[in-house]
Amino acid sequence: MGEGLDNGVEPPCGLLVQLRVAAGRAHVHGALPRHVGGHGGRASRHPVQHVRPFGARLLVASVAGGALMKAALLAFAVAALAAMLFSLPSGEECIGSWASPLAGRTSAQRHNAVRAAERLDGAVIQPGEVFSFNGRVGSCSRDQGFLRAPVSFNGQLVITWGGGVCQTSTTLYNAALLGGMEVVERHPHRFAPTYVPPGRDAAVAYDAFDLKFRNPYDVPVRVRCSVEGERLVIRLCAAGAQKPEVRVWQDVRHIAQPATLTTGSGGRHTRLRTQGAPGFDVVVLRSVGGRQEVVSSNRYPALNTILERLE
Repeated sequence: MGEGLDNGVEPPCGLLVQLRVAAGRAHVHGALPRHVGGHGGRASRHPVQHVRPFGARLLVASVAGGALMKAALLAFAVAALAAMLFSLPSGEECIGSWASPLAGRTSAQRHNAVRAAERLDGAVIQPGEVFSFNGRVGSCSRDQGFLRAPVSFNGQLVITWGGGVCQTSTTLYNAALLGGMEVVERHPHRFAPTYVPPGRDAAVAYDAFDLKFRNPYDVPVRVRCSVEGERLVIRLCAAGAQKPEVRVWQDVRHIAQPATLTTGSGGRHTRLRTQGAPGFDVVVLRSVGGRQEVVSSNRYPALNTILERLE
């Protein structure tokens, strides 16, 4: 995963550049980053491809027949698009972004990650304000639209409400780092997640672990979230922010390889209970306008491979 998406200038974050309404369906097009990762330097220009911004979801009913109905649907879609575009500050551009892969996640994990992103989308962080992930997203409970999904707990997969939401907080965390935000609170997972470089994760749990950062600029910053292909993308956008050049990288000091353990007293055949993963001692560093700082220093133990003997 790289930090630089491309060179040049990116269109304003969240800007929709094409709307096509046909056969009772609305199709929205916009800017799409080339690969998973992020950028914190100058904004980038990307080709127009299919994108699904949460702020522009249009509910269009499929009704049979009639030019009048088609005209009404078109008018509704155009009005919805115009309302969203006019809500964007003039000159808004992306100051930091990150994309994380949704491929390989369970359907429930993916649902929860997207649900949290829907709640984040459109949040405005005023100058000097400390933004709270939990304060914006709220509890990941059933009545808030979240599902039960797998999470890693002490090396074992357990099913709980909101499993997968940490991917959204992690994606936001990296966008915040690259956007020059001042991190106030961030917690690592026990084991390093696979959807982000080691040391770049941000675990959340309502009323326990939060992700908080401060807007250091003298202009508001807006959070923009979208699903683009098989990626969850979060951008921080602002109009007229005097943002310095930002670089973020990680220094992996040590890699611990997982062991393979066998449990049970059955026969020669085994089945995989836990897929192992390496551990890391890693320091994350950031350069903001040429001034280097240590963002975090974390140790993630190796997750051992567990085989279970079959009867």
